[in-house]
Amino acid sequence: MNQTDFLRALKKALKKQNVINYTDYVSDYAELISDEADDKAISPEQVIAHLDDPKIIAAKIVAEDHPAMRPKLSKPMFILLLTIIILGAPLWAAILATLLILLLVAYILIWLLPFIAGVIGVSFTLVGSLATLVSIVAIFKASLAFGMTQSGFSLIITGIGILLLALTWHTAKRFSLTSVVFTKWLYRKFKGGTA
Repeated sequence: MNQTDFLRALKKALKKQNVINYTDYVSDYAELISDEADDKAISPEQVIAHLDDPKIIAAKIVAEDHPAMRPKLSKPMFILLLTIIILGAPLWAAILATLLILLLVAYILIWLLPFIAGVIGVSFTLVGSLATLVSIVAIFKASLAFGMTQSGFSLIITGIGILLLALTWHTAKRFSLTSVVFTKWLYRKFKGGTA
């Protein structure tokens, strides 16, 4: 078993034992394995081969260190909690649906400006390009002045469309970053962390 697999198994075993500060113990064992490997000039796998199984280590930690542990729910408490969740579903489900809709609205608002700029940019570019082709026909069918005026306006519209597409590209990059930051902020808020 390599070091990553061993530490993952130890973390899983400690979590199964309801140890709250399991990351401290996993860090301690990672340091112990590295130090032993360096001191004895052997590989981490050889150090791990001399250690107990992660489940046994977790049981020893619980028995000897008495770490802070999450309390287990008793069966009556679990039934009471489940009953409250089921009976309260009309209230909390509506609140949860409202929060999800507000979250969706926030993302829609974040992406509204690039979307509108993109739609207008594509429209202006297509209309301006078609109008440029039509202005060539207007030069020969109507008059030179009318055709040149239409050609000028169509080139202006095409240019505005291309500028809007460039604006869309740049704002989409910015709004992508904003979406990532917003999502990370939400994740931190729901996880309860500050980092």
